[in-house]
Amino acid sequence: MWHFMPIAWKGLNKKWLLTNRGLYCVIKRINDVNFIIKCSPEANPEVVHVDRLSRFHGSVPPARKTW
Repeated sequence: MWHFMPIAWKGLNKKWLLTNRGLYCVIKRINDVNFIIKCSPEANPEVVHVDRLSRFHGSVPPARKTW
């Protein structure tokens, strides 16, 4: 999953900013709209709304397949 985290840089056009961070693994579904995600096994879990997540398309890097 990708996690949407917009960053505002003064003087730069928002069109060219990279607003998605990832890859994240969904650990648990809390309810219909909230999920717990982690970017690595050592990272702290984050609770995010489904509107801030987008599906990752492509092959998963070998380091991410271990979870």
